[in-house]
Amino acid sequence: MAIMPCLYHKMEIFSIFFSYLLTIEYIKNEVLKYIMEPKNELKTVNSMVNIVSKKSADGTYEICLKESQYYYLPFDKNEINLADERVRDQFIKAVERRVRRSKLYKAYIDYLKTDCKLTHCSVFGNIEADKKSKTKVEMHHGPIFTLYDIVSIVLEKHLREPHCEINTFDIAAEVLDLHRRKLVQTVMLCESVHKSMDNPKMAPFISLDQTFGDIFGFIKEYHEYFSPKHIASIKNYIMNYEKNLGNSEKRLNMFKPCFVKYNIKSVPNKRWSQ
Repeated sequence: MAIMPCLYHKMEIFSIFFSYLLTIEYIKNEVLKYIMEPKNELKTVNSMVNIVSKKSADGTYEICLKESQYYYLPFDKNEINLADERVRDQFIKAVERRVRRSKLYKAYIDYLKTDCKLTHCSVFGNIEADKKSKTKVEMHHGPIFTLYDIVSIVLEKHLREPHCEINTFDIAAEVLDLHRRKLVQTVMLCESVHKSMDNPKMAPFISLDQTFGDIFGFIKEYHEYFSPKHIASIKNYIMNYEKNLGNSEKRLNMFKPCFVKYNIKSVPNKRWSQ
């Protein structure tokens, strides 16, 4: 009977020793795995499905695939990233959305209506913005350059800078600053006329006298970044100006401007004549 406790004691010692060996082997394997694993200089900050965002040594953030060591999507863009026309188009539209949603953009529209008194439609002068009747007068970019054109011109300026690293925030900030400096040509239009601007065949011709903003100052400062399309827009506007306003009796517009009384035939405004 004295043999049994001794046997149990030996088995307990063997079990402890075996567990110790297993622990040593596990630690050894983990150390080897860590040593053999390729080092990644980026520290993972957040992950989502198979995409992770990582912070590099210089403090910038990069988005990459979880299983990839070589592919990443940088936050800042350069001329190589925007070489694809589809990617470039998406980037410009993203800047447009950021500009339109900005509080500074909405404040600029309020400035035009409140301080500059631009509350009437530039085509139908008897239509005025009125909160009580819910009549809206909206700001339209043009008639020469749209907001998309302005963003693309500012983007081209940044892309020509050496070692350019750009993002939607930087481009949107400069576009908003151009509005602040009054270098962006805009015109106030009622809803029906504003919607018609999307269809060139139905849209009225807008004279420079009906617009707000120093378009000549913008061209002087940014002309070197114009694409052939932008130059063609200026030429087409000049041709349409002579066609529509060269002879006011043969104007081809379906709308008749009411505000301007230069070389445009004026339409009497009943409200003002009273």
